[in-house]
Amino acid sequence: MKKSRLFVCVLLVLVSCFSVACGKQNGGKKETPSDGKVTMDKTLFNEYAHENVFEIKNTAEGLEMQGIQNLKCACSKMRFSIEEGQKLSLTFKAPVWENDSEDYLVDGVNMYTKTCVDVMLRGQTASAPIAQLRLWGEKAVDKTSVSGRVAYGMDGSSYAYESSFGSTGLPFSDTKKVSGNMRENSYFTIEFDKENLFSSYVGGERMQIEPLLDESNEEAKQTANGIREAFKDVKSVSIVLRFSGKLREDLVEMGYTGFEASSRIIISEINGQSLATADGRLKDTKKPYISAPEIVEGLKLSAYNRYTYEVKSNESVTAGNSTVLYSAFATDVLSWAKLSYALLITPPNGTETRTEGLDFSTQGAGVYKVRVAVKDESGNEYISPQREFVVVDTYRINLDGEIPAKAKKNAELTLPNAYVTNASGERTDANGQEYPLEVSVSDPLDLEVEIVNGKIKFTRTGTYIIRYTSTSEDGSDEKEFRIIVS
Repeated sequence: MKKSRLFVCVLLVLVSCFSVACGKQNGGKKETPSDGKVTMDKTLFNEYAHENVFEIKNTAEGLEMQGIQNLKCACSKMRFSIEEGQKLSLTFKAPVWENDSEDYLVDGVNMYTKTCVDVMLRGQTASAPIAQLRLWGEKAVDKTSVSGRVAYGMDGSSYAYESSFGSTGLPFSDTKKVSGNMRENSYFTIEFDKENLFSSYVGGERMQIEPLLDESNEEAKQTANGIREAFKDVKSVSIVLRFSGKLREDLVEMGYTGFEASSRIIISEINGQSLATADGRLKDTKKPYISAPEIVEGLKLSAYNRYTYEVKSNESVTAGNSTVLYSAFATDVLSWAKLSYALLITPPNGTETRTEGLDFSTQGAGVYKVRVAVKDESGNEYISPQREFVVVDTYRINLDGEIPAKAKKNAELTLPNAYVTNASGERTDANGQEYPLEVSVSDPLDLEVEIVNGKIKFTRTGTYIIRYTSTSEDGSDEKEFRIIVS
């Protein structure tokens, strides 16, 4: 009987230990097996649309968008590189004319009642150039050809919403015929790059991407040269898709006038990344992208200082202090708001080191090399081209020793000797006076800590902050150290 009870007790202990171990392993929660997919953020496609003017939903064919209220355009916040020969590609279908429906586009006096969709590419800013491909089809049911027209403007903020090419006076040219038709099963593939500009499937069923502007035509040649000139310094573009939305009945009753019918598109693929999913979850198959490092004009990096690299157009990144190095944008089709970063920096005559995050420190003066890595939530990683930046040895605070990152309560710390030097390494100014230096220490309650004979005592647990500051006619510098006391 005793042996039986002992066996049961041992068994219960083992079960208990196993349960505790499992709880620690998964945080006490039941883990959901990962399917290797990420959730697509549909809000990325509504930057220029107003509230409640179009419907957007995931389907097995792709991301479907339909205008429901006097819609002029919708677009993606995502930016895409057109640097170094890169292409932007978009595959979509536009089932706008159907035999059994009066809700989709019909021929009419307003261009929005016959235009399938305008594919517009904007530069990085609202005033940057815009390239536009307008597609439309024939009203007759048996027609299969799709016509196209390419135009461009130097000021996208005013041009994007013009209702017709004629009223703008901007250059435009008719394109070759785009293959397919505007029925349920027609897909259009459009590409854009700085050299060939807009290209698509042309010539009926020929599955071959070809430029849409025939530059043997003088008008088309002028349009093409104008676009190339306008976009020569543009590094990234956003997609803008403009199509019509049928005015809501309540607005009609209020006297509003607008489009007679609505169009819809189904985006199946962007840059090779499939958007076809009914549940909004997709396998992320493509690497993200980040533009090459740049340096703010006129600013210099100082030796032995800490800086924060900035990714300017990604809202998930917060700019830090003294930002002088940056990338203009980072993007990913699916994980745009969930990107992580790392810096790969090579100091003068040194070895490249990788630092996770966007903070970095400079060492001695000289020419540095930097690359920036961006990774999406699926682990796909892209590393930017390398750029150089110069670090100069200037006015700075120096410490003869290190300050620890951690300490114990009631312990004492002897602060290292500190002094200030100018760009020549001298500790005194033109009058022979030592440069001023102030040291302050605050405890976890933000109360000032007294420095006695160069020492401080940690009487509380939490974070202590040590600040060194110096300002003179020759320059200024500030250093801050944090010590976690336990």
